[in-house]
Amino acid sequence: MKEKIVKIIARLFRKSPHFRGKYRIGKFIQKLFIKKNNWLKPDFFIQLKNKSKLFIDIRSNTHSIPFWTGMRDDEVIHLIIKNLTPNSVVLDIGANIGYYTIPIAKRMADLNGCIHAFEPVKENYYSLQKAVEKNEVEKYVVLNKFALGDYNGNIEIVKTEKGKSSNAVLSFNDTNYDKEHTKETIEIKMLDDYINKLNRCDFIKVDIEGAEYFLIKGGATFIEKYKPVIYGEFNAFFLRKFGYTLLDIWKILAPMGYEAYVEDRIKKGKFIKTEVKENLIDVLFLPTNKTETKKWITH
Repeated sequence: MKEKIVKIIARLFRKSPHFRGKYRIGKFIQKLFIKKNNWLKPDFFIQLKNKSKLFIDIRSNTHSIPFWTGMRDDEVIHLIIKNLTPNSVVLDIGANIGYYTIPIAKRMADLNGCIHAFEPVKENYYSLQKAVEKNEVEKYVVLNKFALGDYNGNIEIVKTEKGKSSNAVLSFNDTNYDKEHTKETIEIKMLDDYINKLNRCDFIKVDIEGAEYFLIKGGATFIEKYKPVIYGEFNAFFLRKFGYTLLDIWKILAPMGYEAYVEDRIKKGKFIKTEVKENLIDVLFLPTNKTETKKWITH
């Protein structure tokens, strides 16, 4: 009964206009009724404001945000969808449970395009599969259960959240996580080896917990050929865990003719040109030699 009450309240929260402190209030309400790990049925579908239906695990701190707010990177997703063209091809690298994959796939239905989603973690992949089926977008999504890096083989990862969806996954061995978190061996491939499966690539979204350098390094030929717009979360802390910074990624992209942009702090969804620094996180890389990419910053 308590779970049902919390779900009803959360559904009303998701439908209501956004206001400051919504998530914090929602979490407080949730704690009044039920503790985080005491859910009898912690995994279920929710519908976000953008109409995407996602399969979440409420025990995940990451999932609890859209559970209460109904949102996840809405401004950026809107920008991506707005700038897609007929027959567009998108790569969602680090697709998780489908935050980007599902709304973009829905748009692809009108554009006869396709999104290739890469998610190696079994729990996340399971949730992503269920979301693709629930939203009836199978025709527009290619699911790939492997990671992308700078070699072909296997790698051991550490899962930093418990439950049926492991969201904050660290792709490195760190003894600080050995006792409290589980590990999984996943397959890893190079993006350059994926090049023969496509005849174009318009956009790449990447969020792989600091392993972005290896993705770019192993996909340099692919990126050089198609010059896709690239948007990613480049967490400086996780990048340093691998011995790299955003500047190392920039050394690969800059010679290809890319420029860097960050989201305007005042106007969400609007990006402004910036100098690349180590501490930048959410960065949009635009190829300067493609005139159609200007629309990403002139809206």
